[in-house]
Amino acid sequence: MNRQNANQLGYFRGIPTKIDVDRLDAKFGVPKEGDEITFAACSDALGMPETSHRFRTVVHAWRKKLFRDHNLLSVGTGEGAFRFADPAERIDFASRKVKSGRRSVGYAVVIAHGTDARRLTADQQKTRAGLLELNAGRLRLAAAVMK
Repeated sequence: MNRQNANQLGYFRGIPTKIDVDRLDAKFGVPKEGDEITFAACSDALGMPETSHRFRTVVHAWRKKLFRDHNLLSVGTGEGAFRFADPAERIDFASRKVKSGRRSVGYAVVIAHGTDARRLTADQQKTRAGLLELNAGRLRLAAAVMK
């Protein structure tokens, strides 16, 4: 089904993934911590190439469903597969996410700090001040944790 036909049928946000996600559920059931599933196995179960956008959309939806319904976090192995993380892997993953988020916040603060406040509206100046306060709050929190 192409996009034009999908839109005619009322699928304005794309073709629903439920049918294909159900295929993966039927093939693999509910995996256990440590189980590894290759993208090739998913491709075979779905009957679509790994390189297609539809494949990535469906597999992503299935992985999200497993996390939402069964608290199973899947992490990529870098070798054409993903594994369901054990507690140690989950904490490492969460730590990397927080570190990445901190870097993003830090970059946003640098941008805000380097912006000429005189050329901003009053509302934009308040937003800028709030962003700069984020950085000050982070520094206070870091100091408190280090004690």
